[in-house]
Amino acid sequence: MRRERQDGSSEASLSFLDVIACAFGAIVLLVLVLPVGERSGPAPGTELAEYGALLLLLADRQETAVTLEDQLSADQRRADALDDLLSARKDASNTLLDLVAQARTDTEAVRSRVAAAEEAQSATSAAAQRELSESKPTDYAGIPVDSEYVAFVVDTSGSMRTIWPEVVREVESVLSIYPEMRGFQILNASGGYLWKPGTWIRDTTGNRGVARAMLPNWLAYSASNPEEGILTALRDLYRSGTKMAIFVFGDDYLGTDYDDFLDTVQVGVDRHTSPRSALRIHAFGFRSESSVQRGKYATLMRELTRRHHGAFLALSR
Repeated sequence: MRRERQDGSSEASLSFLDVIACAFGAIVLLVLVLPVGERSGPAPGTELAEYGALLLLLADRQETAVTLEDQLSADQRRADALDDLLSARKDASNTLLDLVAQARTDTEAVRSRVAAAEEAQSATSAAAQRELSESKPTDYAGIPVDSEYVAFVVDTSGSMRTIWPEVVREVESVLSIYPEMRGFQILNASGGYLWKPGTWIRDTTGNRGVARAMLPNWLAYSASNPEEGILTALRDLYRSGTKMAIFVFGDDYLGTDYDDFLDTVQVGVDRHTSPRSALRIHAFGFRSESSVQRGKYATLMRELTRRHHGAFLALSR
């Protein structure tokens, strides 16, 4: 509508211009607000689905985390229990080691007491043996038993074989009056050894038992002349500083010269004698049915034992 001015001109209505401007502004706002082309996004329903999946995944992860935390707590409790068990085992092991050490100490103490008791018993037995030897006379009265080594020179001729059990008993009896020796040996009159030739047999209960078992069945033959047996014992067994005794067992002597026999033995003794040496020669005279020179043997042995600090015993059956 046009309105006439006073001067006769007309102008457009202001209301129409306002409407046009508002419409244009609305269009601009629509362009700015609504997404166009690349700026357009997913539909609202798609965003909600993805969000829900994320929520479910988060809940699952949280449940897994809770489960793992429970397992971790259980593992920690088991580890603590194992630590406690290990500590208890260590304590038990230390206690056991202490008990073992105490047992060893107690064992050593018991061994010491046993050794002391055995030593005391040995001393008592030795004292009792000495007292018995001193208080009761033996069949070998007058024979000193101070030698550390004893050699037996035994006539194993035919005449001695007829009384061999008696000879064996006398050898064992002489061994019994020497309760403690360092060594012994047994030879026949010709210098043949019963056992372990050329050396001393260490004096032990076992070795004495072996010698006693072998002696009754000893078949080595020798002549009725102990010269070679005595010289063999001196040559093989007598040493400087040795306290040695030789026991001669025989029933007769078939040699020809007393002086030659005594001189030969003396030379053998002198060859091995030193100021610290001590040698004794003792002799036993047996009576057998077939001995023919028993008186000759007794005369020779009396002189031999006299010269070498020994004793001669004539045995009667």
